[in-house]
Amino acid sequence: MKNIMGSDGFFWWHGVVEDVLDPLQLGRVRVRVFGYHSESLLQLPVEDLPWSYPMQSITSAALSGIGSSPTGLLVGSHVFGFFRDGSEAQDPVVIGSFAGIPKQSPTTPSGFYDPSGRYPVPKFLEGNVKYPVGVSLVEEVDTNRLIRNDGSITVQQLKKAGVKKDINSIPDMKGKHKWSEPATPYAAIYPKNHVRFTEQGNIEEYDDTIGAERIHVYHCSGTFSETGNGWVSDPDGTRVQKIVGNDYEICLANKKIFIAGADGLDIVINGSANVTIGGAANIQINGDANILAKSNINIQCDGDMKLSSGKKMEFYSAEEIAFSGKAVSFKSDGGGVMTMQGGKINLNSGPAVTSPKIVSVQ
Repeated sequence: MKNIMGSDGFFWWHGVVEDVLDPLQLGRVRVRVFGYHSESLLQLPVEDLPWSYPMQSITSAALSGIGSSPTGLLVGSHVFGFFRDGSEAQDPVVIGSFAGIPKQSPTTPSGFYDPSGRYPVPKFLEGNVKYPVGVSLVEEVDTNRLIRNDGSITVQQLKKAGVKKDINSIPDMKGKHKWSEPATPYAAIYPKNHVRFTEQGNIEEYDDTIGAERIHVYHCSGTFSETGNGWVSDPDGTRVQKIVGNDYEICLANKKIFIAGADGLDIVINGSANVTIGGAANIQINGDANILAKSNINIQCDGDMKLSSGKKMEFYSAEEIAFSGKAVSFKSDGGGVMTMQGGKINLNSGPAVTSPKIVSVQ
């Protein structure tokens, strides 16, 4: 047992990642280690650096594809580790990465920098499409801006600028109602906001700032889901979900929706809508029901159709009303019954009514 790891000393190191494209796809990275490796790319090219294995957390099984991906490091990341083979220094292990305040961009082709020149991000490239909104720049701390909330540009400003306002829930009907998308309640205080920010600008936030607790998942296209406290309209766990592309939802079993709020449900569709129900359908409305169609209404029934009213029923058309069928019957509970097949039907009781009263739409 004399040659076990650590028996002849433990060799720690600090280095800079220069390659993350592991051909074995194990999450290994090539690291140029301070004090061990030359900064000259001619003396020691990147491809000659040994591959370093990432040490994963005990919360990740790192077995049979189970656990978290060990692929978070970028070229240019500063990392810390040790050599499993001691002084031989050919079998490095990465324990973790650490942030700092980078002082200059990788503008010279030398070691201990990102060979591609991408990271750390130069200050003059703020807003460049090459980088996602909210990346930290040279001379700025490496921790994400969403954690620090120091007034720098982040996706939260973009979300506030793109808020959808004045949506008409009941257009062209009496009692119009407008509503707007609530702006994000983001009010993070360091260090309460826990952020995961990817290279393309995909974001997860778990914000424990008291009074402004949020869970926010943001896709780099602009689609997001945000749940939190601090909304203008409702401070208790309101959720806003915004989808900038198409949305598909498929449920292969049953689904139930319960809405308890007094204002109920508002649905606004700028285009057309299609609803197909494979079985029976039941609709109960405890208040008034208003339907306004700016064009034609067509109702087709392959079986029997019944219309029933607990009180008065009126039919009015600005032009003509037509009844057609093999037989047309009109029945009055007062005893009068008339059935006529073909020919003309004239009905009149009392003075002629040329303009029946129209019930206003509420």
